[in-house]
Amino acid sequence: MPSPIAHDLPDAAERAAPAPGRRGGREHGPPDAQLDIEREVAGDKIRMLHREASHSLGGSLLAGVLWVCAVWGTASHVLLVSWLAIFALAMLSRLALVLHYRRRTADLDAMAAWFRGYALTVLVSSLMWGLGAPLLMLGAPLLQVLVTFAFLVGLAGASLVAYGLFPRFTLLVIGLLLLPVELVLFFSGDSVARWASLAGVLFALSTTRGVYAYGARMDESVRQTHRLREANRIAQWHAETDVLTGLNNRRAFTSAARALMQLAAREKSGVAMLVIDLDHFKDINDGYGHSVGDALLAHVADLLRAALRRSDICGRLGGDEFAVLLPNATPDAAHAVAEKIRTLALQTTVPLDGLEVSVCLSIGIACGAGEEFDALLARADHAMYEAKRMGPNRIVAAPAA
Repeated sequence: MPSPIAHDLPDAAERAAPAPGRRGGREHGPPDAQLDIEREVAGDKIRMLHREASHSLGGSLLAGVLWVCAVWGTASHVLLVSWLAIFALAMLSRLALVLHYRRRTADLDAMAAWFRGYALTVLVSSLMWGLGAPLLMLGAPLLQVLVTFAFLVGLAGASLVAYGLFPRFTLLVIGLLLLPVELVLFFSGDSVARWASLAGVLFALSTTRGVYAYGARMDESVRQTHRLREANRIAQWHAETDVLTGLNNRRAFTSAARALMQLAAREKSGVAMLVIDLDHFKDINDGYGHSVGDALLAHVADLLRAALRRSDICGRLGGDEFAVLLPNATPDAAHAVAEKIRTLALQTTVPLDGLEVSVCLSIGIACGAGEEFDALLARADHAMYEAKRMGPNRIVAAPAA
């Protein structure tokens, strides 16, 4: 049999050549990591906060109403109502932020902007509690101040659950809630108040440790989720991809082609199967070595990617045999695609060791509508072998089923 042609490649064909694939038999690996893990972890934490925001908002507003009711008899009603009105306005601003970004949670940049605005509303409401409530209680009986302190400790505990994914921010919120009232209690001159203040300090210290421990566990949990997702993506790639060419392997091609043919049968549209085989491939391997043969297989895969539509399905069946399924294809359209592939193969070469090694193809075509996958593939394969018997670089179409 004749050997592959070695020649200088014309400039026009060189410009028409698709981008080279991996040469010299080097294998394709899975696509580079598609996720910036740290960025995704930060985004997931913000999304989790967004999902829980409405619950924390409702709880804060309820706590404000209950506190006003609890101290109603010992503070100015005008001041209490004014405080509650401003606090409710802050809660409504927070609610507006939550609703505005509800449809944008897939956008990491948008969610980062949301978090900055949301965090500001949380700090404002924390200041209203931490500074406003003790100021309203100045001069009130100790019991009412302790009631206010109890509310603030409860809010501090709730913030651990609501914002614990962000330890530093959580500690800032807890500090704004508790520090002013603890100072008021400590300098009140009452021993009971001082003991209550010290209890608040112990609570803050233990909470600090809990916040960082909770944040670290949640961080690792979210990060592990993304690691598993990335590992699954890589495993799926290996299960479905021919490593040498980067195309679908036989199993993946068969599965995708069957699904597409079932859809075509329901829609009563035609499909075309192309089976493509390299001519003289055994001579290439024997004469140039397996690395050259592998490079030519990768080259043919590049040609197929350049010639086909995104809707077409392409795979390597094994050895030097490839298959393509064309949806919504007439016999004339299928022949035009086969001719395009054959012409590209003639016009482009693989540079190896100072030579330009070209490749020619034998292509079999089978068209059908409502036909089973195995039958269509067998007819295209038979047509491909008929093309090889007629001589290299041929296209043969199988008779209609």
